[in-house]
This record gives sequence, structure tokens and C-alpha cells, in this order.
Amino acid sequence: LREDLNLTKPLVGTAGVAAVAGTIFCRVVMGSVCDTLGPRYGHAFLQLGVAPAVFCMAIVTGPLGFILCRLLIGFSLATFVATQFWCSVMFNGKIVGLANATSGGWGNLGGGVTQLLMPLVFTGIKQTTVPFLAWRWAFFVPGSAMVLIGAVVLYGAQDLPDGQYAELRKAGLMQKASGMMSAWAGMDSGHHLWLLLRRGADNEQ
Repeated sequence: LREDLNLTKPLVGTAGVAAVAGTIFCRVVMGSVCDTLGPRYGHAFLQLGVAPAVFCMAIVTGPLGFILCRLLIGFSLATFVATQFWCSVMFNGKIVGLANATSGGWGNLGGGVTQLLMPLVFTGIKQTTVPFLAWRWAFFVPGSAMVLIGAVVLYGAQDLPDGQYAELRKAGLMQKASGMMSAWAGMDSGHHLWLLLRRGADNEQ
């Protein structure tokens, strides 16, 4: 991939920074999305919205396209926020810690599994075509998985134990939250938010 796209070490580093920047931005937004639209829509739309960026890796021809795709793919890591939110509202307080730990650990496991499986997918495809095309075709595997998971979440999942956000609001059992107010409340929550952002930035270095 580096040879085909003429990627130098600085460019690879820039792509990594872009991915982290995309993750941080989208994680902040995802909190408001979950409050306003619900974790089901947040999770599903993110999977379905980022999938095209994964597919576009197959047609990248240079460093700029690679960096842009990495930026957009970084958005997908905000599913962590939707998942933690989801577990917090779906499980009883006595087991919500275990649920959050399990879902968080499962999500982190995905990064390791990706590092293991993608080279195997590439190697398998390379048996039938040249390497220049093999790594491009390989990206259709995670892209297709994201479309499948996004569709399953959108049509088969539920926001709350009592039902969907829209149904509960229509029945008058739940008030509609304001995305702007939710975001402002988070930013106005004191120094804790900024300490968390600093901690996250330090961990990424």
C-alpha cells in the first residue's frame, strides 16, 4: 500500500493524526446525537455513513485521498460512545458496569482482530490477482461488514427497554432533548470534560 500510494513515514503519521482528529470530533458530536435521536440511530447512521469511506480506499490513488479516507474512517470509532450510552440505559445499575466493561473490551478487541484478519484477507485475495488490486479489494470486506451491522442495528435494535425514542415521545412518556443544549451542558460541566480530553490526547501520543 505504501509503495502504490507513495506514502512516506511523515504522510503515514499525518494520516494517523487525521484519524485521531476525526475520532475526537465525532465522539463529541455522538453524545448529542444519542441524547437527541437515540443510540440506535447514532450507531447505525455512523456505520452506514462511514462505510463509503472504507469502500473509497479501493480507489485511492495518492496520499491526499488516503489521508482523507483515514479522517472519515476515524469517525467510526465514535460508535464507542453510542455503545456505552446504550449499555447505560439498557442495563440495570447492578450490572451496568459489567455490561459497559464487556462492550468496551469487545470494541477494543476489534482493533486487534482487524490487524490479524486484514493481512489474511489480503493474502487470500492476492492468490487470484496482483497485489496492487488485492489490497484494494480487501477493503470491501470491512466496508460490507459495516453496511450489514448498520442495517441490523437500524432495523433490528431498540433504543430503550421501553421502546424507541420516537414511540416514547409520541406517547408523551419522554421529552425531546435539544442537541445544542445537550452539547452545551457537556461543555459547561466544569473542568472534568477538559481533563478527559487532555487525558485522551495524551493516551493517543
